Amino acid sequence: MSLPSKARTFVNISQQEGLLTALRSMSNEVQKSLLGSRFFTYMTVLRYKKQQFLYDAPAYPYKKLHIRPNQVNCYNKEIKPYTGLGLIRGGGWDHTDKCTPIRKTTHYRGIQQRFEKGLDWEETAYVQKRLLNGEAENLSDRQRKRVEYFEDLFYDIKQNGYRSNRSSEHNAPEGGNRQGSLRHVHALEVLVTIGRDGEIYLNEGFHRCAIAKFLNVNKIPVNVLARHEEWQKKREIIKAASNQGAVSCLSEYVTHPDMEDIITNEFLGDTSHFDSNH
Repeated sequence: MSLPSKARTFVNISQQEGLLTALRSMSNEVQKSLLGSRFFTYMTVLRYKKQQFLYDAPAYPYKKLHIRPNQVNCYNKEIKPYTGLGLIRGGGWDHTDKCTPIRKTTHYRGIQQRFEKGLDWEETAYVQKRLLNGEAENLSDRQRKRVEYFEDLFYDIKQNGYRSNRSSEHNAPEGGNRQGSLRHVHALEVLVTIGRDGEIYLNEGFHRCAIAKFLNVNKIPVNVLARHEEWQKKREIIKAASNQGAVSCLSEYVTHPDMEDIITNEFLGDTSHFDSNH
């Protein structure tokens, strides 16, 4: 977005949503611009090169997993999507107290209220709690475009099926992250993180994920923003076992979507006894 365009956006938001909201928006844009597309790509590539020396089973950062939406039940925003893909991070970021059920989000509740209960968008939690949030009575032009985009995306997926984000041509409203400083992130698939025991958490792509869950889409492609250090250790163990043709003590994880790149067909064999939830 050019400087004049940013100035116009600031003025419009200030007039329609208040000066405080406009200042917050500008502050967010400045921060994200400092961590833009080139930095994102540079850090992704650099991190992967380093991991190739540190691990036997580093995951190619731009590989896509194909998962069932019911495998993603909570969102976790502890890791920010500004410094590239493929992070490996330890600590307690994946603890349950830092995760929130997707069905409780304003995105999912809004879809449910709009398309199951037949409410007008203005009556939904998505508008009342997420967009207006008690700070205004009516939607601004920018917010109304956001709602229209959400509805168009819903019907596009319902009628045409869920497509890879790179092959889709959704007309995201100007001023949103898709057209702004985070457009490189939103050009990716839904972003997820993977916890220590293989739990898959939503990180970015709330609209697409909520719609996919509501419509019971079979599978969706996702990119992995980060893995827990303990999960990476499991990848290492299973990689070693696969190379040796041995049955790992972690066999319950071998059908996890994030293991497909490291397991040979010979090692998998008959997987009918494995837990189908992974």
